[in-house]
Amino acid sequence: MKYKLLIAEDEPLERAALCETLNRHLGEYLTIYEAENGSKALHLFHLENPEIAVLNIEMPELSGLDVAEKIRE
Repeated sequence: MKYKLLIAEDEPLERAALCETLNRHLGEYLTIYEAENGSKALHLFHLENPEIAVLNIEMPELSGLDVAEKIRE
């Protein structure tokens, strides 16, 4: 079974490094979705319904805390 993982990080290098590391070690178990801002993260969450979300707190448009709050609603 593959788990769906959403990574929301506005810094491209940090997002790429995190995705690459997770793919290298857990790629057979994960499908990773990437978002560069809070709005896209929320959209991807509703579209793909991931089991896991890693959210940066400070991002453009919506913060990670805002996204987490809207997901809980």
